Amino acid sequence: MGNIGFRDGEFNVRSLKLAQKKLQYDIYPYYASTLTTRVASSYGWLAATTVKDFGSTTFSCPRNLVFKNNMGAAAERKLIVRCKGYTAQGEYVDESVTLSSAAAGYATTNNAFAYLASVVPAVAQKGYGTYGSVALRLGDKVGLSEYCEDVTDILQVMVGTSKAMAGSTRMVSSASLFDKTYQTLDVSGSKSLLIGSTLGLVYLSKFQRRNKN
Repeated sequence: MGNIGFRDGEFNVRSLKLAQKKLQYDIYPYYASTLTTRVASSYGWLAATTVKDFGSTTFSCPRNLVFKNNMGAAAERKLIVRCKGYTAQGEYVDESVTLSSAAAGYATTNNAFAYLASVVPAVAQKGYGTYGSVALRLGDKVGLSEYCEDVTDILQVMVGTSKAMAGSTRMVSSASLFDKTYQTLDVSGSKSLLIGSTLGLVYLSKFQRRNKN
């Protein structure tokens, strides 16, 4: 192919590495509280080890999941559940989570789900009926819509109540807030400002998915 000109056709590549990064904005309005907003508060389906089909549950903001126990007593053994869905970057995930056995314990997923298809309790790890009251909530880790290489590429976390994002600006200063493997950013430090507001993430991206190979 020449340096100048155009050619018809399609390029099918597994991974395309670009040298230049672009500025990416992820805007998520109406950020939901981790305490009051529950994806599901079901009684009995975990204890009965039945599949919970969430159908077309798409979150306005890709976030990790929290299983919060509200049981009268501790479980006799820990239950394992599998969460199936898609991340904000369109990657299918099937993540297993071991629930806490404490009466008021909790467990979280590493992945941030933009789309949750189902939660499947492991039949072999049935909790003897003690997991009758478990709430499935949203966590504090937000998923990035495009691949980010390093925490230094995350420029700002903005919180605002208008489309202009005129609210407070929170700079990302700790590398521990960014998880490169799961492409998530922990925004728990701005939790009090976020609820009901708009979250804006500004970072550098090569607009590509993570190469697992």
